[in-house]
Amino acid sequence: MDSLNMTVHSPCSVNGTGNGSDDGECYEHYEYDYEAALDTYYWTELAPALAVYAITYVVGVVGNVLIIFTICRYRRLKSTTNVFLASLSSADLVLILICIPVKIARLLSYAWWMGEAMCKIIYYLQAVSAVCSVLTLTTMSLERCYAIINPMKSMYVCTISKAKKAILIIWVSSFLLASPVIVVQVNMEVGNEIRRAYWCVRDFDNGTLWQGYETYMLVLVLVLPTIIMGTAYSTICLAILSAVVARRNIHANGQMGNEKKSSDGGKQSHRPSHEDKTIRQVVPMLLVVVFLFIICWGPILIVNMLKAYGAVPPYDMTLKHWITVFDLMSYFNSCVNPIVYGFMSRHFRKGFKRALCFSDHNRELTLSRSQTQTIKMSTRQSPGPNKEPATVNGNSAALGRKRIEYGRGFHQTESMRTETSFCHV
Repeated sequence: MDSLNMTVHSPCSVNGTGNGSDDGECYEHYEYDYEAALDTYYWTELAPALAVYAITYVVGVVGNVLIIFTICRYRRLKSTTNVFLASLSSADLVLILICIPVKIARLLSYAWWMGEAMCKIIYYLQAVSAVCSVLTLTTMSLERCYAIINPMKSMYVCTISKAKKAILIIWVSSFLLASPVIVVQVNMEVGNEIRRAYWCVRDFDNGTLWQGYETYMLVLVLVLPTIIMGTAYSTICLAILSAVVARRNIHANGQMGNEKKSSDGGKQSHRPSHEDKTIRQVVPMLLVVVFLFIICWGPILIVNMLKAYGAVPPYDMTLKHWITVFDLMSYFNSCVNPIVYGFMSRHFRKGFKRALCFSDHNRELTLSRSQTQTIKMSTRQSPGPNKEPATVNGNSAALGRKRIEYGRGFHQTESMRTETSFCHV
């Protein structure tokens, strides 16, 4: 069978009115061997991209599923911040599960074969996931800022029930705010009357609509969230620094005499170093959040807008690899979110260990239950006049001494108490 040459038309620029001309002045024409292209793969270009997509997919799915499972499995992990983290992981998981397989399929195919309806639906769901992630990140920054600035009021304002309502509003708003992509994403026909193919791309013929959409997404996903999150996290950093300075002054001036007289003054002298450690952990984490968001989402959004305004050709081979890298970076943000928000948190690390080490967790629960039963049996018996009674509340006992005897010679110390809460990140 003879090879078939196809002529593909693509806009080389968009004029001031946003409409391409029909005389071919604003279009470039190029031909390629369609039949040969179906069986030709440039693995030197595809292999690195496929490897990065695969790593991002595996790490993103495992990390986000682990966060969702940990929060849902352990009720004591549920707090306003962790509820937002579960929503963020859900949005990131949808983005990874939908976007990366489609990107891999597009890398291995020169045409869109899923039809016009799937072209709009898939890109709409991708936009929903991206917008939902952005809105969740922004809401989390505002919630954290309010909780640190107004710690007492936040106990009544930043509740789990209100956080769930906020998440519902975020998801509904995301479905509405992402709807413009349904109009601007089209199933464009390429080829000739002999052999036709389709590409799922932006509507090049409607330049005004294309420009408006890319500008809208740049402002919605990058500009406004960056301003809001930057302001919120800057306020948090200043509040933490001012609180640390105030505490240091109190310890240096008000408790200096007590430290000299107290035999346990060594513990108090370590407080400044503990606060310095808090600064080294919390402040860099907040800065990393904003930095990763800007770095991962900024390039692809800016390039898309430049393409819409004609500053960058839509099909420039010199920028092809850079655009692929920029796409990967936007997905990489969803991949690293579990690391930044989960693995950098001491309480979440403990929750992950409990989720992964089922044998240790079950052994700890069995030990706790047996201890509780022994305490109940001991309290039912009439204690001697020299023994102090133990009161039971849930799975823990409030003990009056450092060491108390349970049943047949079993001793329990306060250092063996089971941790009861991971509610704060």
